[in-house]
Amino acid sequence: MRALHFVPAGSRDPKSWGCGWRDRSGINAAMSPEEAHDQENAAVHEAGHLVVARHVFANRFWSYHHLKARIYRVPEGTRCGSTWNGDFPFEPFDLPPEERAKIGVAGVIAITRWRGKSVQDLDWKNPKTMSKCDWGICDCEPGQPTRVLLTAADAVFTLLDPAADCWSDVFKEARRLIEESR
Repeated sequence: MRALHFVPAGSRDPKSWGCGWRDRSGINAAMSPEEAHDQENAAVHEAGHLVVARHVFANRFWSYHHLKARIYRVPEGTRCGSTWNGDFPFEPFDLPPEERAKIGVAGVIAITRWRGKSVQDLDWKNPKTMSKCDWGICDCEPGQPTRVLLTAADAVFTLLDPAADCWSDVFKEARRLIEESR
């Protein structure tokens, strides 16, 4: 059986990375292409939060090794618009607003980079651009971005440049999240 899963295509260019068919000896063989896409998106999103949080904490005195993320299959019958979701249980409320916003936008920016798009492609006026939780970390109401959020989005987009170390860390963490979810 074949399963769709997260495979690098041998390039640092995110447009050439993504899903690929490979024999996985039945692992996740029942996963549809839609589920595999949702799993990959959840993994990249949560890995973005995790990697940016570690980057923020690396510049501070606190340890970041306790930070964890996870992805999971959404139970059937649950209405959330995706077959996979994730968690990054973290309360960065003692951080300055600029650093909290970087962590809050990191998931959507990682997905944007993954899709080979630009931060300008995001519709910040759309409340569904991010989860309510991510908007909250940024101290914003959904669909009401502040200058701090927009500045953070630009900074994280630069931080997650495919030629930078942080982008390869996102890839490694996303891969780990997918493997741990099996």
